[in-house]
Formats: sequence, structure tokens, C-alpha cells
Amino acid sequence: MVQAVGDHSASVEMSTAFKEQLKRWRGFGIKSLRNIFKSVGGPLVNREQLVTAATNFGLSAESIDNFEGTIDSDAFLRSLREPLHERSTILLNKIWEFLDINEQGYTNRDKIAERFDSRRFSGGSEYVGKYSDPNHAGGFRIITLLD
Repeated sequence: MVQAVGDHSASVEMSTAFKEQLKRWRGFGIKSLRNIFKSVGGPLVNREQLVTAATNFGLSAESIDNFEGTIDSDAFLRSLREPLHERSTILLNKIWEFLDINEQGYTNRDKIAERFDSRRFSGGSEYVGKYSDPNHAGGFRIITLLD
């Protein structure tokens, strides 16, 4: 896969304007903004396309840097993301340690499925829950993973 590389980096002022608008935006945040960039021809966009994207995002053309060439909208969007909260980072690291037992630096879907068989976390029981059902004794029916 070829990675797009623009020849312009966003100024602090332009990045700040986009970050502030993300806080006010009623859409899906960075995902919405990525779709806007795609609609104007991204990931590499020139100033005219960037102004169009910014306007569609609710910003004025004055908040956009004046530049020649292109900017990589994917790299720009990554720069707008807020870092994970410390507690989230710790939790993700613990989950990764649980998944990557051999410290190989990778895992796959099968290994995850092996490690997260829910029966392991309920003492080997297949019990998941129960729901009301007047046709069963006691007025409820037990739900198992085998249902």
C-alpha cells in the first residue's frame, strides 16, 4: 500500500481550529471529518479542497493555512486525535499482556477466541442469564451459550 505524503504540515492555528470544531461537531467526529476529506478528493488535498472540506465541516476559509502543494489529510486527522487517558492506556496494556502471552508482539483471531471463551470466566458453566417465561417452571428460562 502506498502511503500518501503531502508537502505541507498544518499550523498550530489551523489544527486548533479543527480541534475546537470537533468538540462542537454533532457528527461522528474524526470519522465524519475523514468522510468529508474523502468527498473532496482526499487523502492528498490541495488548499482549495481543504477549504471546501473545512467549510463543509463548519469552519471558515480564514482558518485554513495558505499553502502551495498538498496536505495528507490522513496524517492531519491523526494529529487531531487526543491521546488516550492514562487509565485507558493501562487497561489496554493489561489486555495486550493477557493476549500476547509469549511476548511475540502479535496475536490472531484464533488465539483471541481461545483466550476469551466465556465459559472459562464462569467456573466452566455455560450459564449466561435468564429471562421471564411463564411456560417454564419458576417463571423464567435459563439461557446458555448452547441456545
